[in-house]
Amino acid sequence: MDRMRWSLADYMLYDHFNKTLQRKISKQGEDFHKEVDHFTTVLHDVLEYCQSKQKTYMVVSASTWNQEFVLSRDYCRRMRMNTQRYLNVFKTSYQNLWPGTQ
Repeated sequence: MDRMRWSLADYMLYDHFNKTLQRKISKQGEDFHKEVDHFTTVLHDVLEYCQSKQKTYMVVSASTWNQEFVLSRDYCRRMRMNTQRYLNVFKTSYQNLWPGTQ
């Protein structure tokens, strides 16, 4: 019985916040939806680049919502790392830049 109450409570919380989110989204202008579409396209392009064997850099052009930026194969490699490994790589890079830091 306790589990059913928790499940109902979970559902009610989810339903409340989902309705709140949908209400806020529906109040957004057309620009909001264009921005979401743009970043969906950028994400798709980045994933495609990272899964390819291209050895060149990927340039993401500037748009209304972002400045131009460049992705390297190294970025793709880091994106596939788990959090702990990435933090270790970051910490090592930091320590190499500023010796004596912990």
